[in-house]
Amino acid sequence: MIYFRPYELRCQHCGQQGVRPEFLEILNQIREDWGKPLLVNSAYRCRNHHLEVSKPTIGTHTYGTAVDLDMPASLHYLFLQLVLTKHPVIQGIGIAPTYIHLDMGGMGKKRPLLWTYGE
Repeated sequence: MIYFRPYELRCQHCGQQGVRPEFLEILNQIREDWGKPLLVNSAYRCRNHHLEVSKPTIGTHTYGTAVDLDMPASLHYLFLQLVLTKHPVIQGIGIAPTYIHLDMGGMGKKRPLLWTYGE
């Protein structure tokens, strides 16, 4: 089953589609397991996207292996439990008050599996 529409996954700067098929497959599996809609805040980002140009090196969104999902804090624990137990291919999880970042890594950098975003 495919849960995400192409427009949800495009770069918000240029409209280019760059989410890798293998990552989209994982997102669809996570959505299937979650059993409820998942709202995408940001998926693929081109190198000229304002959130990428401000970084010293490009992030996983530019590799097409990351997504930020709208998620109220009240659901974070349950969602993280699902992702951590059923989807070990997810190598990066960032937690913010209103969203969760998921990625497959692939940047060749060492970093933690879980982190929080500053306030």
